[in-house]
Amino acid sequence: MNDLLHEFERLSRVYGEHTFFCLQDDGPSITYSFAQANFASVALAQGLLRNGVQPGSIVACRMYNGPELVVASLAAAWGGFDLALVNPRFSDRQHQECLDELGSVAITLEEGDFTRLMLDACGMELSEIAQVSAGELAAKIDADSLKDFAEERLEAFDPEACGVVMFATKGTAAPVAVPLTWARLTRSARQANEQLKVGKDTVWQLVLPLCGIDGFQVMVRSLMNATPFLLYSRYSTLRVLNDVLPLKVTHISVVATHLRELLECDHDAVLCEYQCILLGGAEPSGDLLRAADKAGAHLVMAHTVDADADLISRGHELGLNCTYDKDYIELVARN
Repeated sequence: MNDLLHEFERLSRVYGEHTFFCLQDDGPSITYSFAQANFASVALAQGLLRNGVQPGSIVACRMYNGPELVVASLAAAWGGFDLALVNPRFSDRQHQECLDELGSVAITLEEGDFTRLMLDACGMELSEIAQVSAGELAAKIDADSLKDFAEERLEAFDPEACGVVMFATKGTAAPVAVPLTWARLTRSARQANEQLKVGKDTVWQLVLPLCGIDGFQVMVRSLMNATPFLLYSRYSTLRVLNDVLPLKVTHISVVATHLRELLECDHDAVLCEYQCILLGGAEPSGDLLRAADKAGAHLVMAHTVDADADLISRGHELGLNCTYDKDYIELVARN
């Protein structure tokens, strides 16, 4: 089966020591292998179910980008519950509106709750798990009966019945819950991987919030492609640019604000090294497109039906080659 959980389990078993993602924080990179992330997510799922969370219920999560959020997302797949990703930047009023929209919530996870649950589940914090080899983790899985739990949950996994819930916001209106099944997320990821021409050398930079679809799909695309991604706990333009060459980055997903900052700080001309800069969010201005063209950036724009014709028209006016398909528009300098 090629659903997300079976693929994650396969990668953890066959390529356990391979890098799943690297945390790019204020200090040195911290690498998490497939085996380490799998161990942590299985342990968290088992801990949540032992604490009364039922498969099919909703767990709300209010955390910034970090390995905790990656592990919590995968724990939702293992545990068979929906994970509602509430933007931690929401006001208290918006947060309450999200909970009201969800109805019944089994538990709300914040960073302190996550740490406590990990310690209860396996006696280690997530940062400690990053220091333990796959072999040592395998022994711990056997000792703690996590292996049996994982086999049981793998057999019970229904990609059409569980997944994540995100929240769409517009103006001052209350956030609207948008449920997404794992099947839908993985289908979209496979299609994007094909259309964005990812390969076995692909390395994504995940700089957008994981609580939004554009950020979350970078993780899913990487997992389904069995290639690593770089996870930024906070957005730093200089850190992002400085990582491109030494870490052999190929892809990044950004919004117009980020692209503008990257262009302004690209003193070493590294933007042209990206195979793909996926631009989402609001429709970009002509000035921004011109600046990206001058920098030699390979822009691929996620588009809407209303915007595609205008983007293609303006791309031609700016002297760009425009390639159109169902989901993306490529704008590449003709020279």
